[in-house]
Amino acid sequence: MTQIQNVSGTPAGVTNDYRAQIEGFGRDYHLACTLAGWGFTQFDLAVDPTGAGDTFAKVQNDSSDLLYITRITMLHVAAEVVSVNVSPAFASGGTHAAIVPVNRYSGSANLAATKGTFESDVDITGMTPVQIASVNCGAGTEHELDLSDAPIILGPNQALLLATGANASICRYSIDFFFGVVAITNA
Repeated sequence: MTQIQNVSGTPAGVTNDYRAQIEGFGRDYHLACTLAGWGFTQFDLAVDPTGAGDTFAKVQNDSSDLLYITRITMLHVAAEVVSVNVSPAFASGGTHAAIVPVNRYSGSANLAATKGTFESDVDITGMTPVQIASVNCGAGTEHELDLSDAPIILGPNQALLLATGANASICRYSIDFFFGVVAITNA
C-alpha cells in the first residue's frame, strides 16, 4: 500500500498526530503570516453596484507569494445571491477605485499594495471570471463564508472577485486574506 511521505522520506500514515497537524495547518500558518505583518482585511462600508452581475470587489495577487482568502462577510440591503469568482490577473475597466486593505497586525508597516491590486466600486470590468462559490444573502442580514480551514488560494497573477446577482443592492463587505510569506518547514 502506498504511503504519503514527508520531504525526509519518513512515511506519514493516518494517525491522530498527522490529523491534528493537517487540521491545524491553516490556522497556524495564517497566524504566522499575520504576525509577520502580511495579514489584511479589505472592507467597504457601502458599495452600490449599478446593475445585475456587476463585479464590486477585486483582490488580485501581483506577487510571487501565494495569497490565501480566509473569510468573506457581506451585508446587503436587499436579498442577493453574490458570486465568488476567480480570474487571471487583469487591468480593470469600468468604474473602479483602489481601496487600501487594513493590516491585521497593527504594529506592522507592511502594505498590501506592495503585493497586489485591491479595488472596490460599482462596476469593475475586464476580467474573465469563473464562479467557484456563491453566498445567498438575506435582506439586512450579515452572511459569512468561513474559509479558515479550506482557504481559496490565489497563485501569482490571479484575482478573486465578488459580483452581484439580480438585485445589485447596496452592500457592506469584508475579505480577510494573507500572503504566504513564512517559509514552511518540515520538522
